[in-house]
Amino acid sequence: MKEDKTVLDLTKLGGRVYVGRPNGRMARDYFKVENIEKENQFPVSVIFPDDARTLTSSFFLGMFGKSVRTAGTRDEFYSRYKFNANKQILEEIELGITEALIAS
Repeated sequence: MKEDKTVLDLTKLGGRVYVGRPNGRMARDYFKVENIEKENQFPVSVIFPDDARTLTSSFFLGMFGKSVRTAGTRDEFYSRYKFNANKQILEEIELGITEALIAS
């Protein structure tokens, strides 16, 4: 099994609520997602705090919308990004992926 090359640890952002497209874009910049993708540093582990409460689709789209659309499919996106999060956050990630694919 291939070890994840890159880790995006959202616990470093502080808080338990991830909301707003501008905040998602700031997180994308903070974690240098563009560089990760340009340099093909996959797979990427994305870690949410165990006590995370909310991930809005707007935050997700700000951070990962472009990545989902570039991947082209849900399966391809999941082959690039592995999410370590509680059930609530994982369900919200699913919704965000759906919205990103619809918008493409």
